Amino acid sequence: MWALHDPAAHARIAAAAILAFALAGCRATVTPTQAVTASGSLVVVAAAAEDGLCRAAAALPDVGSARRDFENVAHAALHELAAAPDLARSLAARVLETMQVVERDIAASASPAVLAPDLDALRSSTEAAIRALGLPASPCLP
Repeated sequence: MWALHDPAAHARIAAAAILAFALAGCRATVTPTQAVTASGSLVVVAAAAEDGLCRAAAALPDVGSARRDFENVAHAALHELAAAPDLARSLAARVLETMQVVERDIAASASPAVLAPDLDALRSSTEAAIRALGLPASPCLP
């Protein structure tokens, strides 16, 4: 029988739970075809990525709002865009690399002066990927 007040038992249970979640995440990979169809259309994915990035940039200097717009609107769409089967690997890598920079900025609560140019770089790499897929890219409206 498990002891209710055994810290080692609690640690083992926590470690097992973390391991189970990590392994479940590894098995739940998304193929490029699934990623493109997850939102119904690559056009929808591209529009969501652009919209989220434009919203995040427009929210500055409020870094909290920019973070929410990036995470709630753009983040998943950027992953789906990068997973598009017809996108060149170099362009997909550039989207993911610039997205990681923005994610690091957000995690570090970077200042708007740091976050703004990194969002611009992500916007540029996203636009290049969208155009390479033959889709229309939309500029951010002021």
